[in-house]
Amino acid sequence: MTGVSKEEMLGEGDYAYAIPFYGEPRPILIDLVDPANEQMGSLYDFVKREGNKVFTETFAPNTYRGKGAYLSGIASPLVDSKGRIVGAIESIRDITVRRRAEEALRTSEKRYRELHKSLRDGFALVTLDGRLVETNTAFQSMVGYMEEELVGRFYRELTPQKWHAFEEKIMREQTHQRGYSDVYQKEYIRKDGTIIPVELRAHLMRDEDGSPVEIWAFVRDITERIRAEESLQRYQEHLEELVKERTVKLATEITEHKRTERALRESEEKYRNIFDNAVEGIFQTSLEGQFLSANPALARIHGFDSPEELMASVADIAQEIYVNPEDRTKLMELYEKQGFVERFETQLYRRDGEKIWISMNSRAVRGEDGTLLCYEGTAEDITSRKQIEEELLIMRNIESIGTLAGGIAHDFNNLLTAVTGYISLARISLASGNDATQLLSAAERISLKGKELTQKLITFSKGGAPIKKLINPGQLIRQITGTVLTSPTIRFEYSFPDNLSPIEGDEAQIRQVIHNIILNSKEAMPDGGIVRIGAANIALGPDDSILLPHGNYVRISVEDEGIGIKEEDLPRIFDPYFTTKGMGAEKGMGLGLAVVYSIIKRHNGHITVQSIPGQGTTVHIYLPVHPEPTVLTTGPIEPESGHPSRGRVLFMDDEEYIRDIGSRLILHLGYQVTTAGDGAEAVALYKDALASDKPFHAVILDLTVKNGLGGEEAFRRLLSVDPQVNAIISSGYTDDPLIAHFADYGFKGVVVKPYKIEELGDTLQRVVSTPAAGT
Repeated sequence: MTGVSKEEMLGEGDYAYAIPFYGEPRPILIDLVDPANEQMGSLYDFVKREGNKVFTETFAPNTYRGKGAYLSGIASPLVDSKGRIVGAIESIRDITVRRRAEEALRTSEKRYRELHKSLRDGFALVTLDGRLVETNTAFQSMVGYMEEELVGRFYRELTPQKWHAFEEKIMREQTHQRGYSDVYQKEYIRKDGTIIPVELRAHLMRDEDGSPVEIWAFVRDITERIRAEESLQRYQEHLEELVKERTVKLATEITEHKRTERALRESEEKYRNIFDNAVEGIFQTSLEGQFLSANPALARIHGFDSPEELMASVADIAQEIYVNPEDRTKLMELYEKQGFVERFETQLYRRDGEKIWISMNSRAVRGEDGTLLCYEGTAEDITSRKQIEEELLIMRNIESIGTLAGGIAHDFNNLLTAVTGYISLARISLASGNDATQLLSAAERISLKGKELTQKLITFSKGGAPIKKLINPGQLIRQITGTVLTSPTIRFEYSFPDNLSPIEGDEAQIRQVIHNIILNSKEAMPDGGIVRIGAANIALGPDDSILLPHGNYVRISVEDEGIGIKEEDLPRIFDPYFTTKGMGAEKGMGLGLAVVYSIIKRHNGHITVQSIPGQGTTVHIYLPVHPEPTVLTTGPIEPESGHPSRGRVLFMDDEEYIRDIGSRLILHLGYQVTTAGDGAEAVALYKDALASDKPFHAVILDLTVKNGLGGEEAFRRLLSVDPQVNAIISSGYTDDPLIAHFADYGFKGVVVKPYKIEELGDTLQRVVSTPAAGT
């Protein structure tokens, strides 16, 4: 300890025996035994006296060749037979190990407490009979109580009655049986009376003898996640956010030197458990951009099997895992400016090259002198949330643009009705051999092509009012590919199971979806190749990332070997009027995939696209299976036999040019015609005709009137006047259920704008053959 032999020490005076301990002559403990020296002892606040003994614990800097050591000393007087003090004896013990262990324990506990308080998840320590003993700040904020209000409460007081039996079963069958519970959901009652949803995991803690002593609960408030799931459900999607929770350990009682050592080990183990079992990734990185430490959750986020593998594989964080390295630069600037970041969102590459989004809460760690040492914090994978936000944005864009598209389509159909009608009348009025007849016929056909465009716009805007029936997906796909894949350089391969489930949907719309996708595959392979088309039955559960409610679906897949889609174009492929083909004849209008997206969403389905430029594209369509679907079809109205009689027709439309061409067409077909500008005028004219004993044999009503009574309400009023009224509904809105199922609403016929004179004539012939009121 001193490096000085007893021979060198014996006989030395003037406090020289203190030099090996303190490097200078000074009184030591044996010099303070004599009460006469009590005044000298008062100069040393680390010396304590008990009777005729003195005690001290102090640091001796000169021991062990200048390394120094913490020493514990006890000195007692030596007395002669008369009780006089003739000397003193002192025992000295090296307590350096104990003192350093105590300091390490204090440092460890301080670090653990700081981490415990900073966790965003709640923590509660509960006695075996259910009383709260300790909670962290996050838990207190979650339930709205101060810590002192929570201590001593039963946790059942914070839990609604409906969860008590369920939670007791979890505790009995899981926590007490195997030492921990699965993650489960329940609710808490906040101090203000509001109810919040939470998920938690309980751990049964045991002492060294294996006896249960207390329960730790790790709680996460999932209110925001539940709200996001509910919001997504309104758009036919499902938010999947799998949550785990962290585990921590707290200190137990400490006794003497052995207790101190045990507490230190337990404290380190608790910190390691928090680190290893946290749901969020926990990291520490160097200033140069290497991982100094990482927990298993962070390794999983980055696609590695272990933290060691992650740290060994990544040498430069900014260049190797950041999608945008400048985000790392921005992060460093925020550290420099404010010392920390909260909810810093950035995109990273996983080990397999997949891009993910994370949210970070981290800080710059500095030494006592302000020197920057490293960065540390937590990271959470928010990829699913980002996908949901992007999906919602797409749907809002499509809905807003779709509303405009639907209005344009309706007005365009009105214009086409007039143009087509005038062309038809002009063609009919010319002699059959006239050259202009052929030109007008061509113009009529081209005008009717506009009807296809307006149908696409209406389908895009509202999904086209699906007329559902039972569909065999495999059979439908084979029919479509037979008409699309006609190139000798393109070969297609099918893969359909024998037990492929049927779906319930609008066959024409589903046909349009498959046709558009297969046509895109064909156009993506100008030099030929293979298109692989298949379908499969799948069941979506909580572990699947597809944003749909859990259940059974048919997945239709189309995979080509084409030129692929650029990465920067993928997020925009469902945007209306976005196309990579260019605009014009034989190219594209950018409505194809927007219409596909709208139809799939209206069928409660989902569509995904993966593509690698130069290698090809794969499209997956998910449509729900209906074990017992109902076929929702409306049979055609067959014309009655016999030659129809001519009669009087009431024609209502709010556009003057439609009334003009409509009346001309009806007159040409041999009927008398009266026009009305809105539903109210039509009802009044119909009443007058009944009163004058000159009833109308048919009434044609426009469904939508901008500034007046529309066709549906006008029809209701006509029924109150004449239950046998022969009404025909007309509209350019082909997506309206009334147009798709007109007979269910009581109408005798329908004419969809734009219509040819032959279509109008056939409909009038069928309807007028039904006796009108008063005949």
